[in-house]
Amino acid sequence: MKAGLWKTDWFLGAVVVLVVLVFNRSSDLIPSLEQKAYDLGVQSTSRVPSDKVAVIAIDDTSIANIGRWPWSREIHARMTDLLAGAKTKVIANTVFFSEPQIDPGYVYIAKLLELATPTPEMAPIVALLKEAEQTLNADRRLAESFAKAGNVLLPVFFSIDTPRGRPDGPLPEYL
Repeated sequence: MKAGLWKTDWFLGAVVVLVVLVFNRSSDLIPSLEQKAYDLGVQSTSRVPSDKVAVIAIDDTSIANIGRWPWSREIHARMTDLLAGAKTKVIANTVFFSEPQIDPGYVYIAKLLELATPTPEMAPIVALLKEAEQTLNADRRLAESFAKAGNVLLPVFFSIDTPRGRPDGPLPEYL
């Protein structure tokens, strides 16, 4: 005896799949169920944030208290010194220091130091010029602060492009 086409298992399976696909295209039920399941999973596994992590943000209050942005490297160095003094494990700084900070006075001090001859009469002036150079070189001050802390992480610009030079191998597929 030959069964009808609509009574076969594969036909019934194809009809059920087709109905589910049409229902899924015309309704938000399945995506909303997926989102609800995801939200429930995230809420049930979330933890209370650690009180050992501090985020120091640059916000309007900080700008009102410290001054307009961008801040001097000296301010960043003092902040790093304070955090290092508090024995922080890691200091993650998200500010890009991509260009040097050159104080206009620093350029003249450096030129005067080059011209100054180390004579006994000039010793106090040379000492004062060296002190001024140390004070006005904010980049050196920041670098010394980072080195002294020893645990500062800085951001890096990068782009995924054609490798230059002689690359070790192709990039992984997930990149």
